[in-house]
Amino acid sequence: MPNDAELYQLSGWMVILLLVLLYGGTLLVSAYIGKKKENADGYMTAGNKVGFGISAASMTATWIWAASMYASATSGYTYGISGPIHYGLWGA
Repeated sequence: MPNDAELYQLSGWMVILLLVLLYGGTLLVSAYIGKKKENADGYMTAGNKVGFGISAASMTATWIWAASMYASATSGYTYGISGPIHYGLWGA
């Protein structure tokens, strides 16, 4: 591997400019969204246009998926290929 490649480091002013652009853009988007006549409840429930069963199933799936992904991966690391299979069968 040749050593002629140099690492490029941003200057202090460039870092500050990038941070101002990032946080300024976030502030502008937040201000734009804040002017709408919507709230978190309307967003989460689609304005009550979705039934209770679908809403409950969606929330349950959202809460569970990350833990299941991590737990099945850990089970696979610990027990091999049969770990995620057994984890999934117990969950079913």
